Amino acid sequence: MMKNSEDDPLKKAKKRAMDILTHRDKTEKELREKLLGDGYEPGVADEAVAYVKSYGYIDDERYAGNYIAYRMDKKSRMVLRRELLARGIEENLLDSVLEEHFSQVDEDAVVIACIEKKCRGTYPGCLPGRSDEKEYGKLMRYLMGRGYSFDCIRRVMKGD
Repeated sequence: MMKNSEDDPLKKAKKRAMDILTHRDKTEKELREKLLGDGYEPGVADEAVAYVKSYGYIDDERYAGNYIAYRMDKKSRMVLRRELLARGIEENLLDSVLEEHFSQVDEDAVVIACIEKKCRGTYPGCLPGRSDEKEYGKLMRYLMGRGYSFDCIRRVMKGD
C-alpha cells in the first residue's frame, strides 16, 4: 500500500516551516522551537529546518545583520548582543556581525540622541548635572539601563 504524501510528517513539517517564514523572518533556533511546539519530532524538525536553510530562507547572519541595522540607533551594542544570543545566534557569528555594524558608529552620538529623546530634544540644556544631582543620577541610571558604558555616558554628560 502506498503512503499518502499528506501523512508524511517531514513533508508537513517542511510546509509548516515555509508557512511560518512567510509571516516573519526567524533564526534557526526560533524556527526549530516553533516546529517542536507544533508537535513535530526533533529529527523531523531538524530536517525541515535544514530544508529551508538549503534554499536560503533562513540565514542567521542575515537575520542578525537586519536586526542590528534596524535597532542600532535605539539600543546599545550590549543590549542587541543579549537579545540576539537569546534568539539563538551563535556567539562567534554575532560578534563579527556586531563589529561590522558598530565599527562605524560613534557611540557618543548615539548616547546624545538617546538623551535628546529622553529630554524631548533639549540637549545639552537638559543635562541636569549642572543643577540637580538627583536628576543627573536618574539620567545616568536610565542610560546605563539601556546598555551604554559608564565611560561613554560620563564623557557625554560632562561634555568631554
